[in-house]
Amino acid sequence: MVVGRLFRDHLRRAELPPVRFHDLRHGAATYLLSTGVPMGAVMDILGHTQMSTTSDLDSHVLPDMRRDASEKVARCRGPFL
Repeated sequence: MVVGRLFRDHLRRAELPPVRFHDLRHGAATYLLSTGVPMGAVMDILGHTQMSTTSDLDSHVLPDMRRDASEKVARCRGPFL
């Protein structure tokens, strides 16, 4: 694949670790979600037809996201707590 080869060449010249070109998709999804873009919008941007595909394949929980979620739960004063 020509794009993949060019991408690897650019990474090597920039002295960055090797990653697959497709991994940029996962990074984009994770970044969008971490900035508060709704899952439905990320799903649409990536061209998925089901939200589960987006959440299962193309997003990753970052430590800051996990901490923010924990803090939100800790502040919750709902009747179920």
